[in-house]
Amino acid sequence: MTTDTILKLEKLIKAPRDKVFDAWINPEVMPKWFGPEGVHVPEFSMDVREGGKWNAVMENGDGDRYYVSGVYTEITPHDRLAFTWAWSEDGVRGPESHVSLTFGDVDGGTVMTIEHTNLDSEESRTNHQEGWDSSNTCLAKYLESN
Repeated sequence: MTTDTILKLEKLIKAPRDKVFDAWINPEVMPKWFGPEGVHVPEFSMDVREGGKWNAVMENGDGDRYYVSGVYTEITPHDRLAFTWAWSEDGVRGPESHVSLTFGDVDGGTVMTIEHTNLDSEESRTNHQEGWDSSNTCLAKYLESN
């Protein structure tokens, strides 16, 4: 694995760590913030247990739909969450990558670190960075207003 296929981001969220973690595993909350700005999630399912599957459909303002899914590989409440990630197109699942999130207490809230590995190209890494940055902004806005 080369560094151009590894993405690591940190985000300070002004909310308690348990609330930030729960936003990732609560099926009623996650669709309210998940995805980049300007996208909504009309379909979402999750079986939050190691080996459980999750699926999301993200839709932009033009009606374009993007399908992503994975399997939970690690769940350590309020500390760490990890899952596989793969986009699907025309019902065919693409290359699988892996997302690991860690959550830490800091003054004023929670620092959330996302490490997305096994991306298949530098372009994919760049695209995912833009998506995660925007999605993290949506998460912070949601949590800071609820």
